Formats: sequence, C-alpha cells, structure tokens
Amino acid sequence: MFYFRIWPIAAMSAVPNVLALVMPLYLLQVYDRVLPSQSYETLLYLTLIAVFCIAVLALLEGARSHYATRSATALDSSRASHAIRASLEDSETGGVNRLLDLQKLRTFLSSRIFLALFDLPFMPLFLFVLYFIHPVLCFLTLGGIIALCILAAFSQAGAAKLQRAGTAESQGALADARVSMRNAEHLRAQGMQDDVIQWWGRRYAQALALGDRATRLSNWFAALSRNARILLQIAILGVGAYLVLGGEMSAGLIFASSIIAGRALQPADQIIGGWPQLIEGVGATRRVRQDSKDELVMGEYKPDEILGALDVRGVSYRSPSAPANAPPIIKPVSFSLEAGASLGIVGASGAGKSTLLRLLSGALQQTSGDVRIDGAEISQWDRPYLGAAVGYLPQEIEFLPGTIGQIISRFGRNVTKEDIYEAAKRANVLDFVLSLPKGFETAIGSRQVRLSGGEKQRIGLAQALYGNPRILILDEPNSNLDDAGERALLRSLQECRQKGVTIVLATHKLELARRLDQVLVLQNGSLANFGPAKEVLVPAKSIKNGSAGSVQPRNIA
Repeated sequence: MFYFRIWPIAAMSAVPNVLALVMPLYLLQVYDRVLPSQSYETLLYLTLIAVFCIAVLALLEGARSHYATRSATALDSSRASHAIRASLEDSETGGVNRLLDLQKLRTFLSSRIFLALFDLPFMPLFLFVLYFIHPVLCFLTLGGIIALCILAAFSQAGAAKLQRAGTAESQGALADARVSMRNAEHLRAQGMQDDVIQWWGRRYAQALALGDRATRLSNWFAALSRNARILLQIAILGVGAYLVLGGEMSAGLIFASSIIAGRALQPADQIIGGWPQLIEGVGATRRVRQDSKDELVMGEYKPDEILGALDVRGVSYRSPSAPANAPPIIKPVSFSLEAGASLGIVGASGAGKSTLLRLLSGALQQTSGDVRIDGAEISQWDRPYLGAAVGYLPQEIEFLPGTIGQIISRFGRNVTKEDIYEAAKRANVLDFVLSLPKGFETAIGSRQVRLSGGEKQRIGLAQALYGNPRILILDEPNSNLDDAGERALLRSLQECRQKGVTIVLATHKLELARRLDQVLVLQNGSLANFGPAKEVLVPAKSIKNGSAGSVQPRNIA
C-alpha cells in the first residue's frame, strides 16, 4: 500500500501560518503605539514576545520539513523492494522507470514546493485579515493571486508539452548511449565511432534543445511571477499611503498590510517558480499510487517434489511495446512434455525460439494461454522455490557484477563450495576458473579478467546446472563452444537425462536436436511441426551449414 501521512504536516502547517502574522502585528504596534507613546518598556515587551513567536515559528517549520523528509525517505525505503521487483517483472516496458518515479517522489515530498501546497489553504486567512484592515487592500491582493494563477496556467500550457518531449528524447538518447557503450569494441573494430558519436550527438542536441525551450519558458513565467508579487506589494504600499492620506487607516497599517499581502502570495509564487518540479512530482505520485494498487500477486504453490512435466496450452505472446497492428511474436502454441523428457526447438532465425524459451522459464508473461509445470500454472508457483528448480541459460549472457562463485551460485545466501565446484565441473569450466589467480573469487568485469564468448557461455551453463535443477532450459547452449566444450555439454545433457531432468533447448544445429526425445519446429512464431526427433528430422546425405539433417516438411500441428 501507499503510506504517507499527510495530516501531521497539515497540522504543523497551521501554527506557522498563524505565527506569520507576528511580523506585521509587531510593525503595527511599533508604528501606532510605541513611537507615539515613546515607551521603551512597551518596545521591550513587544520585542520579546515577537522573538519568542519567531523562535516557535522556526522550530515548527524545521519540524515540518524534517518530518516531510523523513516520511519521504521511509516511503522510498518501504516501496523500493516492490519497485525493483516490479521493474524486474516488467523489464520489457522499461520497468526501471518505477525506481526513477520513486526517487522523483521522494525528492518532491522533501521539497519546499510540496510544503507550499499546505500553505495555500491559509491564503483566505491573510485575505480575511486584509479585509478588516481595508476591503480595497483585500481585493487588490485577491486580484494579484488571480493574476498569478493565470500565469501558472499559461506556464503549464506552454512548458508541459515541451518538457515531456524533452524528457522522452533525453531518456532515449541515454538509452542509446548505454547500448553504444556495451558495443564499444564492435564500434571501434568497424570504425564506426565518429559516425555513431555524430548520430547520437544530433539526438542528444535535440533533447537539450527541447529541454532548454521548456526551461526558458518556465523561467520567464517564474520571473514574471516574482516581479508581479513585488509589483503588488508596491501597489499595496501606494494604495495604503493614499488611504492614510484620506484618513481611512493608520500609517502602521501600510507596512503591515504589505507584509500580509506578500505572505498571502508566497505559496503561489513558490509553486509557480517550481512548476516543472510540481508536475513531475504529481505524476510520480500518481504512478507510484497506481503501482501500489497493482501489487504483484505472488504464487505460493510449493509441492514437496518437482517432477518437471510441461504442459503448454495455447500460449501466445505480443510485446507490450509493439504497435497495435504488429503480429504477435508467438502465435498460439500447444504441446506437452513428460517429466524427464527432452525437447529441441528448431527453426530459422527470428522464428521465436528464444521468446518461447523465455515464456517457458517464466522470464516473460504470456499474452494468452497457460504454461503449466506439473499441472500448476507457472504464476501459481512460489517464484524463488520454482526458480531454484529451473536452470535457464539465455542466448545473450550478461552477468551481474560479482565473483564467479557468486554468479554460478545465483548469488545464493546458503551455498557450499562443493555445489559450486560440481556445477563448474559439469559445465567444463572448472579448470579455467581454477587457473585464475583468485579462482572462484575472481570478480567478473574487472580489467584483469576478460571472458571470451565460450567462457561466458560455460559459466552461464554452470549457473543453470547449479543446485541440480529439475527443468533445464537452454538457448543455443553450444553457439560459442569449442569441440571440448561441446563434448562436455553433451555429457552434461546425458547426465541430466539419466537423472530424469526435463530438458528444453533451442538450437540451429540439428545434430544436437537429433539426440533429444522430441523436436518442435517453429516458423514465424507458429508451431509448424512437433513429434519424436526421428520423425521430425530427416537425415541428410551431406552436412550443410553445420547441420546434420533437415526438418521434415510435413505439418502435424
């Protein structure tokens, strides 16, 4: 739930706004009572009372700011784990924005703009006091407030669209920069650096231009707001002097009314000056509230034993970020696999093999249909419990920062060296790891250690094999392996089959698929063929493109 207590801030805002009248009342008493009476005692007592009230005012304003900051930090702390979990579940649509929204919300709740919102309801109090001083001054101040509101409306209408466009363009440019950095070696090898820098620079310049236009417009309106406030106070002084000359009020009320009018306008002036931050904070608040309503329903199914039977019923997938008229990546696919059986998924590049594997592993949420493991839909399972029983090797491997031992053990808390060694041995990476100066304590990503594609794949395979999983899902597990690595992979697969592990792998090498029980052929996201490997794959007389056979053209789907 979304927890942030508003009422203590509102309560602490009441007394400071009342005590804001201390200064104008002090001036009024000095001008109208102390100076005419020439009383030093009256001046002393008035000053002591004013100092005490100002001290209380400072204490309450500090407490209010402190409470808002602490509450915002507590909110961030309580929601951070949910935000990162939701981001990991929603990585396809850029779920990391949830963390950014939480940071924006914390900054907003700790800002003066947020506290100014609690001062706005007290504007009628100052107008009420001005009305008793003189109605003309009250209506003059009210007109100034209306003028500031009109300025705020124009500022919002003019700058909001530019700011949204600039933010979107800036985020896109930063995302492109991250992609370029990850592919720096490829760009350097192809001599593309200068061209990519020029291309990225044009996009980033466009983002800066949009942001600059929005900032300029906001700054102009903020400057108009500040000067309108000063102009109004001058008008209060001038009108007050005119009323004094007409004998309608005392001289002390001129300065008192000017201070009260300035205090009435202060919240509006602060809000207009920080209008972009206010819009951003309100938007972040709305999104975080919505996320708190859409709490992830985590499954709780934890059977005593996981067998590994797979049952896929009409599963399809369409990317959330794809255009509405784009075809689904996976069209309805249905098949079953008994526990301990092995399945090879084959098809041309772009057929949807990797996407289907991600759906089977639970890395992606299907658009429609069911993925069932041992009869239970995958969303019903307790995710950490099921994850420990599933070994998954993606096609593109990118490790989290950590040691090789941490990576292989999946950053588990209760791990044993024996289990890590066993997984590394089965993946044929043990000798390589032990040859490193720090062995399993070697930090991946350090300048001293650069892993080849095959070494990454074998470490990733060791991670998938860690803990003796009941289901093994591998995406092109031999794409970067040498002959020794491929032989080790085949031995590991054979060992897993002997232990009754369910194996699902995608491959372009039909010789590997031929060693499995079942073969599923994908074509443009659709199931084109499914059945025993010896029926789906037809032996070829010659080896072509690394394959040792061809796909049976008949369709049994």
